[in-house]
Amino acid sequence: MSSETPPPLYNNFPPPISKKTDMKRTVIKFLLLACCATSLVGCKSAKTTYKPLPVSQEVNPQQEDRGFSDEESRDLIRQTRQLLNLKEQDYLVGPDDILELIIFEWQQADVNDRLELRVSKTGMIAMPGLGPIRVGGQTVEQIQTMVVDQLLQKGLLRGAPRVSVVIKEFRSRRISVVGAVNAPGVYALTENVASLLEILSLAGGPSSASGNTAFILREQDGGEAPLRMNVDLDSLYKTGAPELDAVLTDGDTVYIPNAPHVYVYGAVRSPGKVNIRRSLTVMEAIAESGGLTTDAYKDQVRVERKAEGNKRAQTFYINVARIEDGKSKDLFLQERDVVKISENDSKKFLMSTLDFIRGIFTASYRLDG
Repeated sequence: MSSETPPPLYNNFPPPISKKTDMKRTVIKFLLLACCATSLVGCKSAKTTYKPLPVSQEVNPQQEDRGFSDEESRDLIRQTRQLLNLKEQDYLVGPDDILELIIFEWQQADVNDRLELRVSKTGMIAMPGLGPIRVGGQTVEQIQTMVVDQLLQKGLLRGAPRVSVVIKEFRSRRISVVGAVNAPGVYALTENVASLLEILSLAGGPSSASGNTAFILREQDGGEAPLRMNVDLDSLYKTGAPELDAVLTDGDTVYIPNAPHVYVYGAVRSPGKVNIRRSLTVMEAIAESGGLTTDAYKDQVRVERKAEGNKRAQTFYINVARIEDGKSKDLFLQERDVVKISENDSKKFLMSTLDFIRGIFTASYRLDG
């Protein structure tokens, strides 16, 4: 029997585990659990099937182009261009214009030599000593000659009177600009007519919320409904096409409505309202919303279309990945469509897991350090 002292009992067991080794083992176990959970979630997501857009519901881009000037409108606009000759003529005075008349010889006769006269609704002005004079539809030069003749006929002044006539305020020809423009209001013309581009320039141009179409309304005699001309603003501004630059006259109204819009929400960077300036597809709406987030589920983007008239509400399922690969057609959106992009649960869980693990490693590193 040996007389040696037996070794301590704890030497028969493995050495104690350090904090760092224990942390690593915990992380490995957590990773294994995370992978299993991810696989389960992925299996669940894999059951979702892609529902292709029926061919009968595919939309032709030409049919969905929201910028337009129909042929009837183009014909009416061409007819207004015949008024361009009035632009080259002297301004014709009309009701509510304010004239300033100066008779220089009256300065010596201690009479008010400067008169401001408003043209009445019937086109008349009333001058002291001369009475009513019809000036409506006359140019400034014609009015000046008329006043001189009247002064001579009445014998109010000796010799050849010197008369000056100017238009102090233009009020007789007005065009209203309403809707989505930067400075809506009523604008007085300083010429007999003005082009659509000139009037829109006075109104500060279309606002950022404007649609792509301007409507020109022109009153007709006999109580008939106003003529309506539709003008494609993109074509007008990009090409300056004269066949779309209507010539406007007194009483015309230019109306630019707000752009129609769709709603995009879910897994995009900037969810919210997206305007339809001309035409808009699902992919373009997503791009306008800042693009998809990293956990977006591309395989089944849902588009909800509200019921209109006799049509039922519709739901379309779009596979964005297939569109990106050129294997499926994009869908043109309509006003008030709702685009919903779901989150990919498995991808989101995996990203959350990785973020959590990064935090663990960071904490472990700080503790060990």
